[in-house]
Amino acid sequence: MYLVHGSLLGLNCRYNQRNNYHQPVVDLARQYRMFPVVPEMLGGMGRPFPPTEIVGGSGLDVLEYRARVKDID
Repeated sequence: MYLVHGSLLGLNCRYNQRNNYHQPVVDLARQYRMFPVVPEMLGGMGRPFPPTEIVGGSGLDVLEYRARVKDID
């Protein structure tokens, strides 16, 4: 089983209530079990949520507390 951002599978869960549908990911979902997740919502952000960006590094840096995720507020 694989976790994949729901937006890539066509779920309208981005901050602007749209998606990032990506056909290659959908094609893989036909071959493998994919579990759609929306980390922003799992983290307690409502929907729609403000646009966010990583400041000071990458996603790995965020996990290692070297960078932050900030929203426009």
